Formats: sequence, C-alpha cells, structure tokens
Amino acid sequence: MIKFALLGVSHIHTPVFCEGIAARSDVEVVAIWDPNPAIAQKYAHQFNCEAKTEVSAVLNTPDLEAVIVLSETFLHEALVLQITEAKKHCFVEKPLALGLADARKIKQALETSDVIFQTGYYKRYHPAHRFLKQQIAEGKFGKISRIRVDFGTTGIYDDIYKGDWLWMTDLEKSGFGAFGDVGTHSLDLLLFLIGDHAELAAVTATFTRPLQRYPGCEECGESILSFKNGTLATMSAGWLDWVEPTSLIITGTEGHAFIRGTPGMPHQIISNRDIDTGDDLFFFIKGDAKATGKEPWTDLPPEMPVPLNLFIDAVIKNQSEHLVSVHEAAYRSYVMEALYQGAAGQRWVTIDPHAL
Repeated sequence: MIKFALLGVSHIHTPVFCEGIAARSDVEVVAIWDPNPAIAQKYAHQFNCEAKTEVSAVLNTPDLEAVIVLSETFLHEALVLQITEAKKHCFVEKPLALGLADARKIKQALETSDVIFQTGYYKRYHPAHRFLKQQIAEGKFGKISRIRVDFGTTGIYDDIYKGDWLWMTDLEKSGFGAFGDVGTHSLDLLLFLIGDHAELAAVTATFTRPLQRYPGCEECGESILSFKNGTLATMSAGWLDWVEPTSLIITGTEGHAFIRGTPGMPHQIISNRDIDTGDDLFFFIKGDAKATGKEPWTDLPPEMPVPLNLFIDAVIKNQSEHLVSVHEAAYRSYVMEALYQGAAGQRWVTIDPHAL
C-alpha cells in the first residue's frame, strides 16, 4: 500500500479525483492540507485520515511517497518548492503555473529534485489523438496548413463556479479565466500533436464576456498561434458552449482529419465519465484506399488510464513512461500567459523558445 497525501483540495476536479483514488486498493491517503480548514476536514473525513494545519506536517508524515496538489493555482509555486525539498513525487493539477515567472521556478525545482511528476492533461491520452500524433510525425498529412482545437463547456450555465470553486473566476488566484481553464487542455493537445514537427513563433487572442457573470473574468475566447514552418492553429475555449460539433480539425496538403463531437456535447465536466467517449474520427489521406474520410476511423491505439492513475502507477513502478514532462507543463503556462498578454494588448506576442 503506497501512502499519498493531498496538498490543497480546492480545485474543481477534487471530487472526481478523490473518487478515483478511493477506487484503488493500492493507495492510502494518510494526510490532507488546505488553507481552508473546513475544506480539508471534509476530505479528511472521506479518507478517514487527519487534516493537517501545516504543509510541513503533511510532508513529514512517515513513509509518505507522493502528494497530489489540488490547490488554487497561485499556491503551486510555494507548494512545489516544499514538495521538492522533501523529495516527494507529485501530481500537480493543471495549469502548473500562473505564467513564465513561477513556471521557471517550478520547473527548476522539479527537474533538480529527481521526483516523478505528472499533471492532468488527459486529452493527449485519447486513442484518436495518439493516432493523429503518429500520423503527423510520419508526415502523412504533408505540409499542415492549419489545425483547429475547440473545447467548450456549460460551466456558467451549470453555475458550478461558486462556493469552494469561486476562486477559479479570480485571475489573481487562478491565473486564467474561462479560456485558460479549459483552453489549457486544448493548448496541450495542440502542442502534443505537433511535437517537434513545428516551433511556435507568435500568438494572440481575443476574449469576450457576454454574460458578465464574474468581474474581470472572460467567459470565452478565440486565439491564433503561428508556427515558424507556416502552420496556423486556432483554438476556442470557454464556459458557454451548449454543443461542441467538432473538437479537432487538421488540414494538410496530403490529408485531412476531424473529430466529430458526440451529439449533445459538452457534458458536465465534473462528473467521472470520459467526456470525449463516443466522438468519431474521420481521416482522409490522398492515395490511401482505406483512409477515405467517409466513415469513422476505428483502427486506433488502445485506451490509456487517466493522468492521475498513470501517475500513481508510475510511483508504484518507479518509472515515468507516458507522463507529461515538467518542461511541457511549464511551457503551456508560459504560452497561455502570452495569449492573455496578446488579448490584453490586442497584439501578437513573440514566443521565445528559450524562455524557460
């Protein structure tokens, strides 16, 4: 039985993460901390463990192997510095950082501590996305002219950003509003798919607040990302989408692919079901008799565990295969901050490949 602890339990994904942890027989949650004692006590009761009042008390728990950070984003830097000093493996829920400054410090601490790290970018693990990454790596699409990634939820309509989760609408604590909250998944997927195929050159974005529900917090947005090889990518993300007809489009000189959303998408994002299950991939490659794009493509890699289970398995096996790298997580925070700078200044923001 591996001993884990929770540092922060205020993230909107905490209930579903705790459900997943409780379903495992090889993990024991032995301590919980949150700056709000009432929230910490609620989850401590669920796991029949002690709610600690100090982070150091959690990290000094005998035989503690790893921690799961589900705190407000602005606390990540301080928590990770303490975690790495204690040499504990850690899962830090997305986004890793508020922007470049804390991403640099977190990255350095994690990379020099020799601990196993993971974050919650689940889209990269879906069979269709893994298949498309391989096709891009093999050059099947030819020169890619554009990629579009969409991810919208009904978060505002469902009124989920309140109580313990109201902090997610406060940019000083969360770093980002609606666009960054769900768009960070789209950004990770986009950069995961392209991989070393192209280098990001500049980005810009624009946001809107049609309901003006939360002061200073955008409710949805659009962005453009320009790559040095000429590929253009666009992303949309927000909390206002009743339906998500498509989630991904790839257009190249030799082929095309798109993922058609499940009718009725999007679903409630804090449930434990896989919200992309049932989406269909359509795949066309010029000259390929099988890849006609007329019927859903079903020859896909097998399903993979969700990011948290991959992390727990990695700790148990002491290996990091398939995990999100520290550099990847930090880079996503840097680029997302640049997108917000572009929106604020109505301008293009140059991406420095050596910023981290």
